Parts: sequence; C-alpha cells; structure tokens
Amino acid sequence: GNTRLIGDWYGGNNQAATQDVVQLAIEHELHEWLKEVATENERPVNYVITQAIKKLRKEIESAKA
Repeated sequence: GNTRLIGDWYGGNNQAATQDVVQLAIEHELHEWLKEVATENERPVNYVITQAIKKLRKEIESAKA
C-alpha cells in the first residue's frame, strides 16, 4: 500500500511515524464541516479526521475495559 514517512510537521509529535494513505467517501455536508473545523483550528482536514478517529478508538477501548 501507499505508506509515507511523516515528521513533527504533521500530527503534532516530534517523532517520525508511518502513515497509510487511504481514500474516504464522505457526505458533502460532513466534508464541509470538517473543512470549517480545520480552518478554525489552523490544521489540515486529515489532522481533524485522524484526531476524531483516535478519540473514538480511545472511547471504544475504554468502554471494553
């Protein structure tokens, strides 16, 4: 698959990380909202999506514990 190396310019950490590149089909209204949130927070849309997924993962995993 498509994997690229990223550094602290992306995702807010100081260590390089690997990242898979994926396509996502998303409703137009939700995409527009994500762009607004990203702009308000001066972050890329991908960052907003990744943070939301991480938060959901944490919530699911803590509910299982």
